[in-house]
Amino acid sequence: MSDPEKANRRCYLPPPKQIAEHTNRFSNSFSLLFPHNRPTAITRFTSAMSANPQRFQFGDDFAASVEAEFHREFNVDSYTSNIEAEFSRPFQLRDVQYDDEDDNDSYYTNDVWLDCEEELRPRERKQRSPNAYDYEFGNVYQANWYIKFLHPSVREQTYYLSSRDRFGEFRSLFRMPLKKIDDLVSLYVQNGWVRRTKHCKSDEEMIISLELRILGALKVLGHNAPFRTLKSNTNISDKEHRMFFTQFIHHIYSIRDEYIGYPKTEEELAVVVEPYERCFLPGCGGSVDVVHVKWGHCPAGDVNRCTGKEGYPSLAFEVVTGFNRQILGVSQAHFGTRNDKHIV
Repeated sequence: MSDPEKANRRCYLPPPKQIAEHTNRFSNSFSLLFPHNRPTAITRFTSAMSANPQRFQFGDDFAASVEAEFHREFNVDSYTSNIEAEFSRPFQLRDVQYDDEDDNDSYYTNDVWLDCEEELRPRERKQRSPNAYDYEFGNVYQANWYIKFLHPSVREQTYYLSSRDRFGEFRSLFRMPLKKIDDLVSLYVQNGWVRRTKHCKSDEEMIISLELRILGALKVLGHNAPFRTLKSNTNISDKEHRMFFTQFIHHIYSIRDEYIGYPKTEEELAVVVEPYERCFLPGCGGSVDVVHVKWGHCPAGDVNRCTGKEGYPSLAFEVVTGFNRQILGVSQAHFGTRNDKHIV
């Protein structure tokens, strides 16, 4: 690389004293260019003359001498040419070092010419300490919930107990029988919401992993369990559970119209009314109640309107269900302080 080309690739940082001189010179020239600042320029000139009288030489006509000296001292054309010459110089990079004894109030510069291709200050990357143990991806076949509820040797027992006992272990953890879990898995497979990953070696392993993630989402919905507590039972990371939970909510919400809705025909209404007639409630078409959902991130301006009998901010939803707890309708959100009879 030739010297001119090398000079064009350099940058120049002028010393502070030179920067101060150009700043003062520009301020003086600016005062000459704008008439309303002319008194300020004259004041500066008078101060400079009183500070260094030997620098100024006057003739017999003092006023003419001052005017001539004033124009000679603040020559705009000369200043403009000096600025153009200064900016036409190649930039030079300087190493600025501070003096620790003066609390970084003073510094000095060393002229050092460097190429831009060179690394100015090599950064030393902090060495990361090695893991104490090798990381291993969890094996779903060794998960606690799989061994206890989903393994082929105990699956039939789980079907029977979860459908028969509402207060059994499985229903207490996940709030629904195992048959409903199979329906959700079939829904995922039919809609293409699940696919094999590089850690799933077979379709069977993919289905088992999907079942465990669905159980984790139901555990969070039913008990507000932290995602970190799911890994010990599913051998699936909390991050994957968190991502799946968000997808699970969006997927189920996208098909809400297929499962939630009031009867539209007489045949559909007869299906809802029949269980109530067997319990000597003829003409009953559903059960109504208001459920309060805790609002953890309630804005400060809505805390008073949302804090009702529960003692914490909540949102109220009126839910209409059938005799078999099938959801027929859900109202819009209401503040927790509203009474149930006022929510329609």
